Amino acid sequence: MDYVYIVPKIETEQSFTDVLGFVASDSSSTKLEVGERGPISYIPVNKVRLETSGKDDIHLELPQRGMTKGDVAFWDIIATNQGKRPVCFTSWTDPEEHGLKDHLIFDGLVFRLTDQQTDSNSILNMGKVETESLYTKLMQKCNWDNLARKDVYFDWHHRRMFASMQIRNAFYRLANQLTEEHQSGKALEVLNKAEQTVSLKLWPVDYQSLLMAGLYVRNGQKPMGEVRIKELAHSLEEELVYFASFSPAQKSSVKTESDYQLALYAELIKQAEGTLPEKGIIQMKEKLMAYAGESN
Repeated sequence: MDYVYIVPKIETEQSFTDVLGFVASDSSSTKLEVGERGPISYIPVNKVRLETSGKDDIHLELPQRGMTKGDVAFWDIIATNQGKRPVCFTSWTDPEEHGLKDHLIFDGLVFRLTDQQTDSNSILNMGKVETESLYTKLMQKCNWDNLARKDVYFDWHHRRMFASMQIRNAFYRLANQLTEEHQSGKALEVLNKAEQTVSLKLWPVDYQSLLMAGLYVRNGQKPMGEVRIKELAHSLEEELVYFASFSPAQKSSVKTESDYQLALYAELIKQAEGTLPEKGIIQMKEKLMAYAGESN
């Protein structure tokens, strides 16, 4: 079975467990005769439901004409375990591809499947944040000590792995949701913990570090926000000065990275509005224009 066709012969919605049992059956009544290929497995519906232990089932429509073996295995794992134990994904890509992106809870380093409708409209906010649960995990259960140690060296492969694990993003999303819920005390605790765990002194600037800097003023800590924004600006300016030092013949080889740093600096200016005085914003904009000119 390389490919399982979806041939809707039943108009009513069916349980995914029943559908998978139908596909796995050896009975001739569950097969289609297709010319010389003989009997093949097929799926008799395009509307299915995943039964859960929660209040509601997850209702799905299968838009494609068929499934690969990998797809069938994917759904078998979920249908077998959903409601019995947590079903988690290390990335949002598989849930999005299979129509589950609006049924995810962001649990820090994984996305947990839920019967709740979570309506994710961007990869930046994929999955619902349950602040009490995520706060307990990030702030109390996880041990981040080695990440903050200056004598522990993290090479490029470690940094890439930690970036894919969304550690800084987990802290940002928790702090942002706590801010939205007017829990400023906890939000500031998370921001401070993030600075200790993935400090700018040891870890490079990324988009989430800029967004976190913008949260200080929203939680009544404008002076600390100024400090963070100035630290970020200094770090980015060092990078941009470095890229500007390349000869005209060499700049094409680093253009992608230099453009990325310019984009981060432009975003930092947006985050600085409302935190830095107008004079500081103007100076940053002037520097941005100068760096952009030097990168070409």
